[in-house]
Amino acid sequence: MRLYAIAFLIVLGLVGGAAIALEKFTSAENLLLRLGSFELRIPRLALEETPLTQQELAALFAKETPLSLAERLARFTAERARLPEAQGQSAVDGKMKEFIFKDILLEHVLAGRVGALRASRLDETLGDDKAQSVAARYENLTASGLTLTGLARLLEDPHGGDESVSIADAAALEKLTVTANDGALSLAAARLSTRRPRLAAFSDPALRRATGEAQDRIALVKEVVAAVSFETLEAQDLSLSGAPAPADPAFSLGARDLAFEGLEKGVARKARLAHFDLKSADGGRIALEGATFEGLDIGAALTHSGLRALHFDKARLEKLAGDAPAPDGRGRSKFALESATLDLGHFRDGAPTKAAARFQSLSVDLAARGEETNAEFLRSLGYSTLEFSGAGAAEWREASRQFDLSRLSLDAKGMFSLSLGAKLSGVDGAIFTASPLMAAPLLLASRLDRLEATLADPKLIDRLIERSARQSGVDPARLRTDYARDMGRAISVALGGSEKAKRIAAAVERFILRRSRLRLSLTAPQGLGVMDLLKSPPEILQSLEVEASAE
Repeated sequence: MRLYAIAFLIVLGLVGGAAIALEKFTSAENLLLRLGSFELRIPRLALEETPLTQQELAALFAKETPLSLAERLARFTAERARLPEAQGQSAVDGKMKEFIFKDILLEHVLAGRVGALRASRLDETLGDDKAQSVAARYENLTASGLTLTGLARLLEDPHGGDESVSIADAAALEKLTVTANDGALSLAAARLSTRRPRLAAFSDPALRRATGEAQDRIALVKEVVAAVSFETLEAQDLSLSGAPAPADPAFSLGARDLAFEGLEKGVARKARLAHFDLKSADGGRIALEGATFEGLDIGAALTHSGLRALHFDKARLEKLAGDAPAPDGRGRSKFALESATLDLGHFRDGAPTKAAARFQSLSVDLAARGEETNAEFLRSLGYSTLEFSGAGAAEWREASRQFDLSRLSLDAKGMFSLSLGAKLSGVDGAIFTASPLMAAPLLLASRLDRLEATLADPKLIDRLIERSARQSGVDPARLRTDYARDMGRAISVALGGSEKAKRIAAAVERFILRRSRLRLSLTAPQGLGVMDLLKSPPEILQSLEVEASAE
């Protein structure tokens, strides 16, 4: 489609240039232009207010013309050009691409620049003798400030130079419909628009990668994304429905608005998605009110997995909700998220080494899970909905090779409040660049220096005690005392009964009795490695400095 658009705009630009003596009206019929395997046929081209005579216009399409496309564009002008229809075709990977433009009008063409373009429709198909695999229709196309001389040079030498070429000041279409897999998959948009799009040349082997190995196709995606830039790109009322393959389940998704700002070298300064909705054939649904990104690397998102796919500076989500059959087939999984943020930085070979996240009001509907065991138990404690909020930050420091996990907190409404912190040393930076298979042993070679935990507001313990009291008929205060004593003894025995073990056990016992705040801090002066963690709990505890309190 990129080749067709460029070629067609360049052909239309053959009506531009500097005027000396203007013909009121000039026309030519049955024009043909060949560019490699691509052919463009124009049944009729009519020009108004142009210096070209009919013979000169026809000569521009002559097979043996010595002028390059850029040279032709620089010579001619026309106040107006009309093409009732233009037809094109090209062979691609054994399939035939065909397209038809309808009712094209160009105005104010001067020195290779078109003031305005309008076309009522573009129909495009891709298929073979057996089936039509893709069909697309673009309606009410408009553009202003088309720069055709640069596009001509790019088409004549598609692998030359790194400089990007300005395509237009603005372009838009009012309706897009695409069907694929013989109609099984369909895409539609009410409007697409862009401002100041630019296009750079591909490297010489780029097009050969299109049908190569997976690694080559990934490289091609990266190059295509990096070659396109624009000030803005916006799509409204997007929808996609059907099944990607016959064996795949059907789905439908839609978005009211998808927009990008400041795309350069594959990175969008800003991106936003509004009112997104996804529905699956099994009745599942995910709805998102809004998402925004800053510094979004689109190439990384399309070609990488894991941490390296998360290449952006900031992300914000608003009002996410989901409803789907539970994985175990028992009831449904229903959740809602009020908001979430994720900030990333200090990228190393595409992977972030610094992150800060926060989420607000993640709720899970227990009633929807039906007779699932855990849901039934929590409902018996009086919970109909679980609600969580949390935040956290992590950073790897290259100079010291330390990994700091700080301010990790989780607030479970009506259950507890938990905060965690940890420090690791000897963390090799290669874990951010290696494959997961190679990163795992590198991470295991690091050492744990410090671990802190604080547990507060233990309402879940209160409800457990109240439930036991109802079932046994025992006074809740007595049950709390017994439970605190038994828990303290169990911890002391499990940790070897040392002074450190007793200190932890006493803090836990006071925490349960007083409904207070439990704080536990473990420091390893020599660090704890993987082999140390294979020792028994009493042996591990002996190598640690312990602080335990119940405030």
